[in-house]
Amino acid sequence: MGCDHITSLNIFLIFSTSAAIMKPTSPTPFDEASLAPIVNTFYRYNLADKRINQFFAKINMRALLIMQTKFLTHALSGAGINKKIMSMHHRHLGLQDHHFDAVISNLEKALVDHNVGETEIRGILAAAEGTRESMLGRHTYKTDLE
Repeated sequence: MGCDHITSLNIFLIFSTSAAIMKPTSPTPFDEASLAPIVNTFYRYNLADKRINQFFAKINMRALLIMQTKFLTHALSGAGINKKIMSMHHRHLGLQDHHFDAVISNLEKALVDHNVGETEIRGILAAAEGTRESMLGRHTYKTDLE
């Protein structure tokens, strides 16, 4: 699996993870330094989770952790993410609702483990949930950037 596969899993996972297409309702206090430990914990949970760990079997996890931390920093800043491209990159994975649910659950556990406030967790999870249809290929796109 090449770099394109790493990128698609990166995007699947935040947000899926977090926030894949997040536009927070209020400014977030997250930068790369504060997100890195959360992302590490999140991926420990994903790798241990039998519902989704098969998606990481041949992935360079070090590279993925770096990319995901940068991605989340960008997403949490309120910048838009192209859902159409995200969907196209994940179509081949055959993701289903139960895979998405596992990612959301693991993200929530990681956020709680790192003492992220309840209000911030709710916002991040709501934003992540907003990517479900795109991530699972069920969204119809009116524009490239939503």
